[in-house]
Amino acid sequence: MRLRFSIQLIVIFFASFLFSQEKIEVVYEIFPFYEPAQKEDIELEIIPSLHSLKISADESQYEYIPRIRNSQKDDDAKTGMTASIENRALGILYKNTLEKRFVEETQLNSKPYLIHDELPQIDWKITKETKQIGEFTAYKATAKLKDHEIEAWYAPKLTFKTGPDKYWGLPGLILELNETLYYGDGGKEGNLYKFISLKVMDDKTKIIIPTKGKIINQADFDKTQKEAFDKMMEMYGGGVDKD
Repeated sequence: MRLRFSIQLIVIFFASFLFSQEKIEVVYEIFPFYEPAQKEDIELEIIPSLHSLKISADESQYEYIPRIRNSQKDDDAKTGMTASIENRALGILYKNTLEKRFVEETQLNSKPYLIHDELPQIDWKITKETKQIGEFTAYKATAKLKDHEIEAWYAPKLTFKTGPDKYWGLPGLILELNETLYYGDGGKEGNLYKFISLKVMDDKTKIIIPTKGKIINQADFDKTQKEAFDKMMEMYGGGVDKD
């Protein structure tokens, strides 16, 4: 019995060591959701999207994977107002978990920006709850980031301390994550990130750090984005709440 237990420990350690030495690519499918407290007079189309996370040691490259949509709704069948929601990165997001920083390509009014800033500090609460995701045993962790409630499932066997988007900091790769923003009236919205696949990349594959765009930090970009939105609302007569 003791010999068998020792062999199991060796196998687990070797698998973790193997993955820690490899460059891997993980694909996530993201399902946005919006659930208002009261039914609205608008037809909402949810568009799942695919994103790739390429990882090498402490560095990663996260980006949107374009694909052909084969199941669009028939326009003739739509009535009233319609809208669609999709979570898609506008460019490459580079993360370095050792240096606790990121570089993100994005756009605002067709102008390219390059956000350089520190990764968000996430106060994870790790639990003993587990579930199987693919071939991996994943553990549950929770956190609150700004106004979002976060539930993540990470795999200690995959020793990379990263995950989709800007999420990171758990003792294993995040395979699934649910971010939810709750409204005071009982409504909610958010995104569900689900693990789709994992493969080992060629050793020659490079992690790309984006370089094109006006360099700006996150706070200044958020301010610029809000000013652009307020200006647009004024142009279309929507008014702006100055408070």
